[in-house]
Amino acid sequence: MRKRVANYAALHGWSVSRLGDARLDALLEELAPEEKWGPNDVMQVERPPESVYLFGYNVSFKKGRSNPSAGNACLANTPAACIRARWRSGPGHQASTS
Repeated sequence: MRKRVANYAALHGWSVSRLGDARLDALLEELAPEEKWGPNDVMQVERPPESVYLFGYNVSFKKGRSNPSAGNACLANTPAACIRARWRSGPGHQASTS
């Protein structure tokens, strides 16, 4: 699977990181401080200032309130900080905006 992700990213000129990157980690912490994220196979499809990430993840609540879940997500970070959208797939996750 990782080879397919790397090939797909290379085909489009995107960077890929197996374990994520510090900017994405900071964005996830800001958006959901009560959750512990484990991004993987991160593709950065747009560069700053409007970063767009496609990634797989494992996520659980830091206080252990539920079972961990896994899925795939897209996260866009734009300078228009007044509107943020977060999409997650997987059991118990719904689209939300904040």
